[in-house]
Amino acid sequence: MGMPKHPAWRRFFPKPADPNLDSDRPRVAAFVHQRLWAMKPKLHSDIFKSQDIMLLTLNGPRGQLHMLNVYSDSKGSTIRALQEHGSIPSPIGYLGGDFNCPSDRWDPEWTQRTSPFAESLEDFVQANRLIYQNLGCATHFPENGSHPSTIDLVFLPRNDQES
Repeated sequence: MGMPKHPAWRRFFPKPADPNLDSDRPRVAAFVHQRLWAMKPKLHSDIFKSQDIMLLTLNGPRGQLHMLNVYSDSKGSTIRALQEHGSIPSPIGYLGGDFNCPSDRWDPEWTQRTSPFAESLEDFVQANRLIYQNLGCATHFPENGSHPSTIDLVFLPRNDQES
């Protein structure tokens, strides 16, 4: 039960306020390989106190690189939290996760109603100088057989298209 453990990988995840509550368990995690431990990975739970938002920083030769991993429920709670928080530490090297936010903005084949949170998410990523990276495929395949969608999204810095 729980997340896998391996000596070559360090696990990072938000600590639950009450580990006995299922609703307080983290829904985001990151695994950093030992080759990157020299970059002193650090979880910033002081900036986001949430089981659904994780800010991880690596220290490299060009300075700090901030990576944000998120899970947003279908009510858009994390998208709203990001929007309310405003800008996040720069430079942001990666923003990704399960946004549960179907939209024709990142899924040209999406023909159903676009999530009302898509515009808020787009405003947030633009304010933080990020751009959507099209993975070229659907990322969610509903069990009921309805249309697949793209709800797992990746955003990278506008000036870093090669990553």
